[in-house]
Amino acid sequence: MQLLINYFIVNKNDYIKMLDAYKRNGELFLASIKQEDKNKNRSIDDLIKENFRKPVLELVGHTRIGENASELDILKALKNYFEVSSSSREILNASFFKTGKGTCSLCGKTTDVFSNRSYIFPFERKIDSIAPEDMRLQFCKECGFTLYCGMAYLYANAKGTIKFFFDSYNQKNLWKINNIFKNLDLQDPNNYNKIKSFGVFTYHPYETLFVIIFEFVNRLKEKNLINEVKDIDDVKLLLAVGSGQIYETHIIEGDKLNKFVEFFSKMIDDSKELYKKIDKEKVHIDGNHLIFRGFFDNLTVGQTTEEKSRLRNLFVKDLLDKKINFIILNEIIMERVKNKEKSPVPFHYYAFLNLYMNTFKMETEQQMFNRINGLGFEIGNKIKGTNLDNFIWEIFRARGIEEFYNVLVELQAKLEMKMDLRPINEYEKEWRKAKAVLLNGILNALYQKEQSNIKNNMI
Repeated sequence: MQLLINYFIVNKNDYIKMLDAYKRNGELFLASIKQEDKNKNRSIDDLIKENFRKPVLELVGHTRIGENASELDILKALKNYFEVSSSSREILNASFFKTGKGTCSLCGKTTDVFSNRSYIFPFERKIDSIAPEDMRLQFCKECGFTLYCGMAYLYANAKGTIKFFFDSYNQKNLWKINNIFKNLDLQDPNNYNKIKSFGVFTYHPYETLFVIIFEFVNRLKEKNLINEVKDIDDVKLLLAVGSGQIYETHIIEGDKLNKFVEFFSKMIDDSKELYKKIDKEKVHIDGNHLIFRGFFDNLTVGQTTEEKSRLRNLFVKDLLDKKINFIILNEIIMERVKNKEKSPVPFHYYAFLNLYMNTFKMETEQQMFNRINGLGFEIGNKIKGTNLDNFIWEIFRARGIEEFYNVLVELQAKLEMKMDLRPINEYEKEWRKAKAVLLNGILNALYQKEQSNIKNNMI
């Protein structure tokens, strides 16, 4: 929740929307607490005092905090997941009961509120020098405790660099998808709010989220639950990521999330069919992960751990936004060629991209891709066995459309082939994208034989 609370410093209106979404998850957890409570008319003060441990236990795991743990013990456990001031010693009095008269920033009631002037709820942390007076929020006890309960539905990756949760105005569907996610064995039982390691290396937030969504769909299919979430168009996924005072958010709307479920579901089906046809002794990936990992694992390039997946993270960020960044993909492939990677072109390059464009109904983009990629593949086959590989770099370094055309004309003469440049002419305004797709097609033709583990199914 710390990530979400900080976000108001950047944009108060967007932050309020984020809190509203977060509050819905808290309401689900608060409802379960109230149902357990025999005295339904108990005051909010009593409810807070008796149940403030429960959202934390659900978040960090019951094995991490004893039933009689002090507030200080709880804060120590939460420091692994949130930015908690070293001076913080308690939660109840510092957060919920140090109140004054005012108007709640969420529900609008004029009542006893606690201000977030001297701390970021519910953990003490000075922000006076950063947040202007009119940007600071204040909450009534009921809204504040509801937000606090939202921690119970907050998921995090193993490094703690991202926080994400589902949201929906449809409480039934929100409960359903939260409950399914919780029960799919996606989380580390020793660290309840941390996502298990899936055997896929990730460093940055968007690529991590991409893997989590894939594994979510994979587990749904393994448990025969895929139809339970196929048509939940009113559930969206919210991501918060960052450090210090500035945080970025990313929202995957319900219809888009539904498409990713469809995309990964079809990919897993295709992978299983492909797996039947390959030499399994040479491929150390199970059938469900064949296409996903074959493509995803080969998007890394660089020396350091962080650098290796920086470009992949940018490429995947666009995928999460229903876009394919062919220019970044080409940059990745060219770097892999330069670094003499054994498989510079990601496995299943053609199959992955076409399935993505089919799923997200990108007809115009798909037509452009297939025509220009086809031309590139034809050129690449002609280059094989010649000493004209240097033209790949000439094309890559072309800084203007005229230079791009000149290189192609020269290459055409050297190869003594007639190139049909009409697909590129039609996309002249997006010539950089056309150049990237063409190059990727050329490289796919040149290096497909090196991908002999799975033969021609890679392109």
